[in-house]
Amino acid sequence: MEVQMHDTKVNTAPRITTPYKEYSAVVGDDLQISCIAQSKPVPSYSWLKEDIDVSTIISLSSQRPLHSFRSLLYLPNIKLRDEGIYICVANNSLGEDRRRFKVTVVGECVEQRYAKSLASKSSFKKQKEMNFFGFQSMKEIKI
Repeated sequence: MEVQMHDTKVNTAPRITTPYKEYSAVVGDDLQISCIAQSKPVPSYSWLKEDIDVSTIISLSSQRPLHSFRSLLYLPNIKLRDEGIYICVANNSLGEDRRRFKVTVVGECVEQRYAKSLASKSSFKKQKEMNFFGFQSMKEIKI
C-alpha cells in the first residue's frame, strides 16, 4: 500500500475580509485605513482614490506594507481634497479583490472675535465665524 501526502493548503485568489467602512476626519488630523485579505500566495496591495493610483497623490512611504496579510494606507495632515472613495486592491497570480472605503473630511472650526465699542464702552459684541464644510455663518452674541 502506497501512501501519498498532499499539501492541504490550496492556493487561492485574494478575498478581502475587512468590511466596508466610512471614516470621518477633521482637517489636520492623520488617518489610517487598514485592508486585510486572505490568500495563498500572499497578495500584493495597491490603493486607488476614485480609480486613480494614490501613489500619484500620496508619497509611497505612506503605503505599507505592500506584500503582507494586510495593507495600511496612511493619510497624514488631512485636507479637504483628501475626501473621497479609496479602494484597496489585493491581488496575486490567481486573481484580485477590491474593497471601497469612504473618507469624509470636516472643515475646522475657526473662531474670530471682534470687540466693538458701542455707545457705552462697557458694551461689546462678539462675532463668531464658523467655517464648517466650506460654508460660513455669522452669529452675534452679546456678552
